Amino acid sequence: MASIDQHRQWSGLTAAGAALAMLFIDGVGSAVVLCCGLCLPLTLIWFAEPLGQFVGRVGYRHINRESPPELVRALGWLGLIVLSSAILFAVARTLRGA
Repeated sequence: MASIDQHRQWSGLTAAGAALAMLFIDGVGSAVVLCCGLCLPLTLIWFAEPLGQFVGRVGYRHINRESPPELVRALGWLGLIVLSSAILFAVARTLRGA
């Protein structure tokens, strides 16, 4: 099992690579928008333990039990991989069309 620091390093590198790819494809504005979209997955990965310990009211819903940090981190990785994959496919289409 990877340590927390390894999760943070790999997720940071993945996000940075996706942001650089978007910067290459469409410029600064799109890269900034992508970075804003990557904030939630990175937060889930980097702060899985305190987020998993949250119990209380969220909007009209109530969280009764703590969530396992592994599940919180896995959801963050899923979001990060989906967004990064979409960027890689966009890069491939752009380079193929050039």
